[in-house]
This record gives sequence, C-alpha cells and structure tokens, in this order.
Amino acid sequence: MHIERMSDRIETERLVLFPYTKENLALFNTDLAAFETAFGVVYRGEELDHLLQGFLKRLESEIADDPDNYLWFTEFLIVLRENSHVIGSIDYKYVPRVGVTEVGYGMNPAYEGRGYMTEALTAFLDFGARRGLRAVRADTLSDNRRSQNVLKRCGFRLLRTEEDRLWWEVRLGPCPTAEESGERPGETAADYIHALRAVIGRRKIILNCAGAVIVRDGKILLQRRSDNGLWGLPGGLLELNETFAQAALREVREETGLEVRLTAFLGIFHNHNMVWSNGDRAHTVGAYYTAEILRGTPRTDGESLELRFFAEAELPELFAEDQRAAVKAFLEGVRLPLLRENPAPAVCTGKGD
Repeated sequence: MHIERMSDRIETERLVLFPYTKENLALFNTDLAAFETAFGVVYRGEELDHLLQGFLKRLESEIADDPDNYLWFTEFLIVLRENSHVIGSIDYKYVPRVGVTEVGYGMNPAYEGRGYMTEALTAFLDFGARRGLRAVRADTLSDNRRSQNVLKRCGFRLLRTEEDRLWWEVRLGPCPTAEESGERPGETAADYIHALRAVIGRRKIILNCAGAVIVRDGKILLQRRSDNGLWGLPGGLLELNETFAQAALREVREETGLEVRLTAFLGIFHNHNMVWSNGDRAHTVGAYYTAEILRGTPRTDGESLELRFFAEAELPELFAEDQRAAVKAFLEGVRLPLLRENPAPAVCTGKGD
C-alpha cells in the first residue's frame, strides 16, 4: 500500500480510509488496474454494477464543481492494512448545515462480522468532529440488524421509525440552537405564512402540502371544509421541519381523528392558482399518498364540517386541482414506492438537549 499517496487519509489500528479526489476518481473510473497500481491496493469493495459506476461518474463531476467542500460528500475507501484490500467505503452525504449531516457506508459482505465497519465509522465520526460536526444522522432498513448494531456501537440513538426505515443520530458536540437554524420555537405554518404575508402582501407564493387517499370498503374518505364548504381530501400545509409523510399523517390525525399507515405514493401534484377567501394566492405543491386506517373513528374538527366515505360513482367535485389529480391517479391504479425523505436536523430547545 502506497499510503504516502493517500491525501487526507484516516488511519486506525487495522484500517486506512482515504478519499476519492478529482484526480484519483478519474483514474478509478477509467482504469481500475492503474488505480490499484498507483495506490498499491486491490479492489474488493462493493460490486461495481452500473448503478455504482453511474454514481461514481456523477461524484467525479460534483468534486470538480466544489473542490473546497468535497471531503463532505466524497467517498472514503476503506482499506485493510494487512493485505491492502479495499473492502468498502464510507461517506458524508452533504456539506453540513449548522453542523449536521448524514453518513452512509457499505462493505463487501465477505468482510462483515469482524468489526471493520465499527472501527471505520468511529474514526470517521472523529474526523468529522474535528472539523466542526455537531451531529450525524443515518438511516437503515428496519430489518438490517447488522447495520443497526454498527450504529449502536458507535453511539447512535434511534430517532424515529418511518414505514420500513429507521432514522438514527449521534451527537458529537452542542446541537444547533433555534437561532442558528433561523427558527422560532413554537412557530406554526400559519404563523410563518402570516409573517410572510406581512412583507409581501397577497402576491402569489409557493407552498408545500401533503394529503392522503384513505379507503374503507372500497370508498374514499373526503372532508367538507369549513373555510369554503367544498369537498376535499384530508391534508394541509407542511409545518416547518416536517417531511411530506409526517405532514400527511399529522393532517389526517388532526382533521379526521384517524391514525393511518401510508401504503403507497401517488405522486406530486400542483394547484397552480390556489386562492383563499381573503385573497391570498399561492401555487401549492402537494405530495399525496394512499393510506389504510389503523385505529380510530372519523370525527370532524374545526377545519371540517363533515366527513364521509364516497364510492367512485358518487364522488363530488373536489375543490383543488392537485387533489383532483391525486384522486384520478388513485382511480387509475397508480401506486408508487413511498418517498425517501431526510428528517430535519436536531435543534436544541433548551429543555435537556
């Protein structure tokens, strides 16, 4: 192994981690044998299928576009000292925002079960902490026990569960304050929009929303809205720091009293000219899901006059363009995989954080 050629390397007792640079990645992508010779290594890492090859081509371009920050998103190869085998890789996924980013990693299964990834991740977190990282997040499939154990051994704690995916976090330093994140504790979407409208008036803005098509016995649940008396799907605007999925679940719970599970994604749909009764205008961008009821009985709240299940032939006209498109997609049989979303970074509240 020609360790002296590995700039920005990280060394542990059994491993050497070194990053792809613009130059060495270009060599890797065009001539793997020459790359192995140049660094005295033998590639035994993740399978170089067309997906990984495509990713590495894009990474080469991204490094060239942002050479000052490339260590925050390039891959670090994991090399065994004893035989110079490249056995996997590890990376941060993006340049940190207020000291927070995500980590990802992979390894040839032939080398699993020997503590190599735990050793690599421990060193990689220290590498990040010395450069100002405050917290690191990671996600795993809910049935990937091996990866979950790696995270636990490195001090990660479970943050939340979303469908078949688990989100984890480890604190490396003081977490970001609300002031640093540009947030106001307790501020709702309504508060945010009110403050925005105070500056820009009633001009058209872009807003994000989420909703769900909930079916029981072949019928779709609709709500008759209290603001306009018209029918629509349960749903509403995202609160600050929410994902689309979180917003859909919250809105359904608030507007119908039901706890649901999101089962499929219908698509992103637009209401290009939403106008409220006070004259406010917006282009809303909505993510819509199918959902099944887990528990609860439908009940109205202050935003709903009535809740009712409709058969397809009985469906009334929905008030919003995006919701009409979502129901149309549902009736046409569209069922897409659930969106993969990254939760917002942790923010200190001053209550034990």
